[in-house]
Amino acid sequence: MHELSLFAQVPPSGHDQLLKVLAGVSGMQPQAVLERHLVFKPIRPPGKRTVQVGGSQGVQNAHVQAIQGQLGGELYYMQLVKSVGETSHMLNINHKLGLMVGEESATEAHRQLDGPPASNGANGDLRLSKDKESQEYSSANDRLWRLVFSDLPEVGGRRPVTSRMVSNVDIMDGDPLEFMHALGYTFVSEYYLQGYRFVYHNVIILVHQVLRLPPGTEPRDTPAHEPQPPTDLRPLDPSGAYMLHSSIRVQDGNKPESMALAITELKAFKDLMRGAVDLDVGDRLSLDTRVR
Repeated sequence: MHELSLFAQVPPSGHDQLLKVLAGVSGMQPQAVLERHLVFKPIRPPGKRTVQVGGSQGVQNAHVQAIQGQLGGELYYMQLVKSVGETSHMLNINHKLGLMVGEESATEAHRQLDGPPASNGANGDLRLSKDKESQEYSSANDRLWRLVFSDLPEVGGRRPVTSRMVSNVDIMDGDPLEFMHALGYTFVSEYYLQGYRFVYHNVIILVHQVLRLPPGTEPRDTPAHEPQPPTDLRPLDPSGAYMLHSSIRVQDGNKPESMALAITELKAFKDLMRGAVDLDVGDRLSLDTRVR
């Protein structure tokens, strides 16, 4: 699956106003997100044996050569991600901001952006039902752990957006930590992601902060059994800034027409939000998931 993205940094002073604008543009209430992320890295395989031991013992069959060729390639971090519910602060966000979503608020939001309301016309096979999207993300709290992989983004210049391969696999049963160990991965660290999600046509919008554990409580060899209380978490960015991540996922990145349609829709969202936030491609090295 291909993910096409645009990013923007949001100062703390502009966070509440941006949520109001996004609520009006998308025609939906902000969906609270609080996720626990466990980061794993692969255990590097031992080096190839270079000393011949005689006879057929030094001869590798084609299957072994293929496996070693794969292991000799790039190694990437992977994550286990799980929704851990909402905080009282997040539950009260609608009351705090006075959000009222409807035609009137949507018109006001578009007026602030100096642009007309966008059409809700179909976009071919890329179109997803907003009801389906809302239902999918509103049920996030009921999900189990999922295994998340994100590739290194493509080199900039080819497309006006950040493009990379991603994969999400739900772990339906068993011990996730044992599963990662069986894959040859070891635990590195953990962090939390807190924010709000919107869906505008096919664009998934996430306004979020990365939260770190309190000093002295970071696990070393294995993550804690229970999640950290949200009130104990602190923003990774001392300034308290937020990140806006807008993305569209294309099931088959080998179809040029689907990719072009997604890029066009993402650029249209960028133009729509101009004046409220400046969306741009992400820094490729900052999004690098390779193990160094």
